[in-house]
Amino acid sequence: SPSERAKKVEDMMKKLWGDRYFDPATGKFSKSATSPDGKKLPRTFCQLILDPIFKVFDAIMNFKKEEAAKL
Repeated sequence: SPSERAKKVEDMMKKLWGDRYFDPATGKFSKSATSPDGKKLPRTFCQLILDPIFKVFDAIMNFKKEEAAKL
């Protein structure tokens, strides 16, 4: 239902901002900057939003056609 989707979006927005981290190995969000195995984690916003934008920008600006097509 639309209200359930709105709740999911609201929850995700809270996880994107501030000192929140996503560990791709476990698939979980955390308030700790280090994973259980001691690896340093980037902030959720950087990992899920900024890094993909930077990858697309780099591929286009450096004429990496094959890489840009994958993105």
